[in-house]
Amino acid sequence: MGAAAVAVKPFFSSAKSLQEAQDCKSGDNYAKLWTIERGVAIAMVPLVPVAFVFTSPAMDYLVAFTFTLHAHWGLEASVIDYLRPKVVGEPIAKFSHAMVYAISAFTLGGLCYFNYTDVGIINAIKMFWKL
Repeated sequence: MGAAAVAVKPFFSSAKSLQEAQDCKSGDNYAKLWTIERGVAIAMVPLVPVAFVFTSPAMDYLVAFTFTLHAHWGLEASVIDYLRPKVVGEPIAKFSHAMVYAISAFTLGGLCYFNYTDVGIINAIKMFWKL
């Protein structure tokens, strides 16, 4: 009687360890993207006051782009963390990821449309605060 070969899965104490192992295994390195995400988040801190002091269409579009990009990365991280293919299935995970891109495109398009056809994001906030 021969013993059947049993595949042993490695044990990881956290999802982060598992993700790091998978990242190294696949050869993908997300350190640069993480650095860019943190850079955009830090750049938004002075961007908001500067946009209110130097209101212009260019600043409105910059605010629209950076806020949408920041929100996109946050939604994408949530979908990746909570709607993994092993948990919800491959079709739902792919659909959810596609929805993140659709929501981000719709948001950026709506903000750009508002900037182009109306007073702009910053002036709208200023007008709202005057009420």
